[in-house]
Amino acid sequence: MNIVVSIVLAAVMSSAALYAQPYIEGGETRHRFAQTLIGAGVQYIPGNGALVWDENGALQVPLSSVVAPVISIGGLHFWGHANFFIDIPLAAIATDADRPQGFSPGIATGAKIFPWRVTHGSVRPYLGVEWTLFSYSGGRYGNGPTLYQHKVIPEAGLVFSTPAGAFDAGVRFITSPIVDYPIAANDVRTITLPATVFSLMYSFAFETTLSAEPLAMSGRERIAEEYLAKQGRLDGITVGAGLSSAFTLTKTHAVGSSPVLHLPVPPAIFPEVTVGYYWHDLDAVLNLTYRSIGQEQEGYGIQQQWKRRAWTLEGIKFIGDYYGFAPFVGAMISREDTEYSEIASGWAVHESRKGWSAGVVLGWDIRPNRLQWFTVRTAVRYTPVFDIALPDNANASFDHLEANFFQLVVYPTRLF
Repeated sequence: MNIVVSIVLAAVMSSAALYAQPYIEGGETRHRFAQTLIGAGVQYIPGNGALVWDENGALQVPLSSVVAPVISIGGLHFWGHANFFIDIPLAAIATDADRPQGFSPGIATGAKIFPWRVTHGSVRPYLGVEWTLFSYSGGRYGNGPTLYQHKVIPEAGLVFSTPAGAFDAGVRFITSPIVDYPIAANDVRTITLPATVFSLMYSFAFETTLSAEPLAMSGRERIAEEYLAKQGRLDGITVGAGLSSAFTLTKTHAVGSSPVLHLPVPPAIFPEVTVGYYWHDLDAVLNLTYRSIGQEQEGYGIQQQWKRRAWTLEGIKFIGDYYGFAPFVGAMISREDTEYSEIASGWAVHESRKGWSAGVVLGWDIRPNRLQWFTVRTAVRYTPVFDIALPDNANASFDHLEANFFQLVVYPTRLF
């Protein structure tokens, strides 16, 4: 019996393959629910903003247009009706060297909904929403701080799919483009940033789970799962890794008075590693996760730094399974080691704090079956206020919302 089960298990976990559109050809089964999308393209931001700056009066200088190459990682879910994605710009290139630039698109994650599912040879419209981050840095000599803005923005576009790949042309609408920016250490002015972002992407779809469908349809997958579960062989160690981002939800109230010190805290991108243990019958995991998060702001000779190292024990419980889309909720307790510093000409502030904090975690796994040796996880954590007290009733904020949109989780014992 062990030999039979091993053969079935090996087949269930067989190698990935590239398919055309299996979610159309074979019905809406759990093994056809999602496909991985890998793409690349370009974003174009028209120079329709204006920089306001004081030099013999107010001077309006149009910003240069910006071209940004982008890579995209996503998943086509719900049998071709939704794309959950993360776009990562690689650079921001000014198209006009004679104009100031300063504006850069940031990482964006969101969803595109297709009322008519994506099919080869057809143009499909979509509407979407994304959580994104834009930045602007300027100053008379380009030495100003970087202003970061979180935005939830709408988008719309068209997708044309072929067997070789899909073209995606879209436009994003930036809300509230008028912001305040320090054009000098102690002089804040109003600036108008771009209001639209155009994009053109090309992506490939990869299917990694369809090879297991015949075993599921015949019932052999269920037999293998029941047999291995009784033996406890589906319990075991998990190892995960991915890139995460942290966003501070509240402002730091700095000791110094310069507006540079009171801008929103910059975001952070950092690697995340996790080791855990999974219980199949409970459908739950206990994880130990480590993150080292660094954030920095600098402008006009003034510098701020936030450093956080966190060892976090978190328990998560899966609360459903919709054709391989498995959401979870959980709680966590974290050992925190934080530091904050302000540095300027002639003075400095440095404070630290260690202690414990509690938080919540939620997200989902994409798991076509419960025998597979890997899953893809999306997780969001919220750590309530863990501030550092500063002199003069000020405080440094570490009120983090963390997002890990693409984490590979491996079950090593299922490999053998």
